[in-house]
Amino acid sequence: MRAWLLIALLVSGCAVTPRNPEQWMANERNACLPTAVSMAEGLKRQGIQAKVVRYAYNANGRTVGHAVTAYLYPPGSNTLYTYDYEGSWRTRAFWNDPLGIATAAERLRSRFDTPFFSEFL
Repeated sequence: MRAWLLIALLVSGCAVTPRNPEQWMANERNACLPTAVSMAEGLKRQGIQAKVVRYAYNANGRTVGHAVTAYLYPPGSNTLYTYDYEGSWRTRAFWNDPLGIATAAERLRSRFDTPFFSEFL
């Protein structure tokens, strides 16, 4: 029984999602776009497909913008993740649909404002 528990812990420890190479940036105010660009560039250097998704939504009567990194991990798979200052989240959306990615990313992070504009940078 202990052996199975140890094996499960070791295997689950191998499935770690990538982290931003410029971690200090994630803590800065209004740094979502440079953080997303930095993360995407770092992932691409490692051979991981990545895109920056920039989007806008209405919150409390004003337009707010945000950016996330969308990437397929592990390399060669079709498993989509999104990254922002809250970390990486497994995201269910189509790889070529920026509005779908933005909407799914917001809902995963318990923010239920629906994006009305989105694009890949």
